[in-house]
Amino acid sequence: MMNYFSDRDFLELLRSLTNVTKHGQLKWKRVGKHEFEAALDEIGFFLFTRDSDGFEPFAIQVTQGSDEIENLSQDSMGEDAAAQLSELYSIVRNKTLGIDQVVKGILSAVKGLEEEPPF
Repeated sequence: MMNYFSDRDFLELLRSLTNVTKHGQLKWKRVGKHEFEAALDEIGFFLFTRDSDGFEPFAIQVTQGSDEIENLSQDSMGEDAAAQLSELYSIVRNKTLGIDQVVKGILSAVKGLEEEPPF
């Protein structure tokens, strides 16, 4: 398969995806145990773990319509892009699964215990 993105452009794409995901501008949905997808008009993004285990190496597939544009895993990209993909996967997983809300709930419950007078 031909790569359409230069290394620099691909890193920029990953940074932009991370940013818009972090700020809630791009919504992802869970489509498998460790697989997530998002769409922007005709452009699709599929984020997954290469070994289907929830751990690195992570991979991303970019499509336009029915055409696959890129399909790269961390072990086939530069160090900066690999780190950015790891950050993106973490943010997508946390937002999609509501992990941030779960953590806040746990912290709130424990802090509530601290405020109660010991008897």
